[in-house]
Amino acid sequence: MGGALALDYMKSTSAINGLILLAPALNVNPAQVFRLGNLPLLPFFLFARRHPVISLVGKRLEESSRDPKWKAGRRADPLAYKKVSFGYLGDIRALVKNWQTQIAPVIRIPAFIIQGEKDRIVGRKDCKKFKQLLGAQDKTLTTYPDVRHTTLWDPETPAILEAARQWIDAH
Repeated sequence: MGGALALDYMKSTSAINGLILLAPALNVNPAQVFRLGNLPLLPFFLFARRHPVISLVGKRLEESSRDPKWKAGRRADPLAYKKVSFGYLGDIRALVKNWQTQIAPVIRIPAFIIQGEKDRIVGRKDCKKFKQLLGAQDKTLTTYPDVRHTTLWDPETPAILEAARQWIDAH
């Protein structure tokens, strides 16, 4: 969700010299929507969109990281959201509405996008398309074959941070 917030911020500022996005939420991976386990949530989608019913500490958490320590910490953190509503997800989605025409083409600063190839939370195809549509000439998309959505809580996090450091040093 941080990527969506960063892109929304980019619409109103020119004070940024570079952009690093970690698995930006441009769209939800269809695997998150079309699953049998979501059927009990349908009434909330239709009638109670602001009621928090979508668990962030169950199967979705398992899908987002390979790091058991991080998942245990996330589940135990009293300040972390445990559930969100469809309305909340819609609000995040609204931040990047029309990203293909109103956000990506107007970004002219260097951009570095990082995504795990096993990301089942956000759409992987959208990150590739985002890179193609970016107005910046200096744009890089780096993917990691075994990494899931939460790129900074993964066994490959040191390599991801090193790649980000090298990108920052080069820019």
